[in-house]
Amino acid sequence: MHGASSAKHMPSHMASSEQTENNTMRYTILDHPPWWEAIALGFQTYLTLLGSTVLIPFICVPPMGGSPTDLANVICTIFFVSGIITLLQTFIGDRLPIVQGGSFAYISPVLAIAAQIKATHTFASEQERFLVGASTSTLGVT
Repeated sequence: MHGASSAKHMPSHMASSEQTENNTMRYTILDHPPWWEAIALGFQTYLTLLGSTVLIPFICVPPMGGSPTDLANVICTIFFVSGIITLLQTFIGDRLPIVQGGSFAYISPVLAIAAQIKATHTFASEQERFLVGASTSTLGVT
């Protein structure tokens, strides 16, 4: 009865917008999709993450002088760290069902640092240039 009486005092425009909002959402934060749909939605998230996570090393590692082995190691590292951060965020943090991935915000500074190092230093090998560029980009010093 209390819920019905409070609905009477609610303006009609608020009640209709609330109904419209509920009708357009397939799931709310407390709903659980069926297991087969959860697997499909998880796979969709994986494909989205795969593209962005693999693209970052493909953009940054070659200009830094990295070999294909270095590229594979960086991709593996990004996937590992992304998984650890996602687990921490899921169990300790906000507990939202999102995947933490790499950020494209750091690509420009990394490429600028790699270009500056390549122009101002000489190295015995591309591998040495990659190691210096990676450590410099990570520490943020030139």
